[in-house]
Amino acid sequence: GENPPPAISTGLFVAKRLRTLTFASEMAVQFIGAAIGGLLVRCVVPESHLEALEGEAATFEVVGLLSGKSAWRLFIWEALSTASVVFVYFATAVDRHNLVYTKNMFPLAVGLAVTAGTLSCGPFVGVCMNPARAMAAAIAYWDISGLWLYV
Repeated sequence: GENPPPAISTGLFVAKRLRTLTFASEMAVQFIGAAIGGLLVRCVVPESHLEALEGEAATFEVVGLLSGKSAWRLFIWEALSTASVVFVYFATAVDRHNLVYTKNMFPLAVGLAVTAGTLSCGPFVGVCMNPARAMAAAIAYWDISGLWLYV
């Protein structure tokens, strides 16, 4: 089985397609895994490499390091890109009427939605589209000040 990201799990829960216990356990596992991943990055990657990634020349942005960007602008970009992925997931993998036609295509459609969100929003705000991923990066940099965007 698959383990969808928190936004899709939340959508499934709101649509009553996921039980409360399953939803809670999936969320807990995703965030615990992200915390462990962030700590592993912190332990394995040398401090000089982590410092080199900070700032304007970063290859990816940590949500906590807003670097002068408007937090609301970042929130809107994240919400739009995440909503597009959730919409495509529901339209291709959850909707029973379309499932006959999209049963084998939904992984490609969701992957393309993630790619489109990353390419369209990434250059502007360093989009994460996954609260667990944002949490892992924030832990790796010891900066959780921007995680309120995902709550």
